[in-house]
Amino acid sequence: MKQLKLTLLLIALLTILPSCNDSDGNSEKIYGTIVTYKGFHNNHSYFEFQQLNDSPVVTLYSTTMLSGDGAVEGKRMYITYTQGDRPYGQSGEITLRGLQGVYESKVETAPAADASVMTPINLQAMVRTGTWINFQANEYAIQNRAFTLKADQATVDTAMPVLYMSTTAQDDPSAYMATYLGSFDISSIWNNPTVEGVEIHVENSFNPNNKVITFKKTDSSVIK
Repeated sequence: MKQLKLTLLLIALLTILPSCNDSDGNSEKIYGTIVTYKGFHNNHSYFEFQQLNDSPVVTLYSTTMLSGDGAVEGKRMYITYTQGDRPYGQSGEITLRGLQGVYESKVETAPAADASVMTPINLQAMVRTGTWINFQANEYAIQNRAFTLKADQATVDTAMPVLYMSTTAQDDPSAYMATYLGSFDISSIWNNPTVEGVEIHVENSFNPNNKVITFKKTDSSVIK
């Protein structure tokens, strides 16, 4: 049985990559997505994800066994895989090509004076998938870099809680730039029945015109 060792790497956010199959000259699509590892059962590794907002849960499984400290049920990770002719976003068996750990943490609650303290982030992308906020950021590769998402505690029971994203600020200009992928678990706020959405504030150095990102429970789950 094939094994893949899970390590925490700095990687690019990929959606669909063309790949050549050298054996017969046909091209095969390689997909990539952030998933939740659901464990190894009945000789298969299982993964789950949602494409966008509240789209249906997709279950993928592979005969490849995961190893390494990060191969723990419930962990978030980025996988690349092929699945034959089956369209992206449909459940079923996959051929696992690679996997890496991603940054993962839960939304915190803090007074506004604390929560609103932010450092600039080169934020490339941010999407909601179920109760997860996935992001891609380009930052200096600094050991133990952390990302935080803090909610203003005075707003958590309102219709639109206000959240603030930040990162460690010890930037070292001599360090190389790297791409970070991560997931914030916002279930503790999102599942509150009084909440209609969240408003995320970011000191976005990549796009200064996009410093407030809003996700609502009524957002469409259709991939366009």
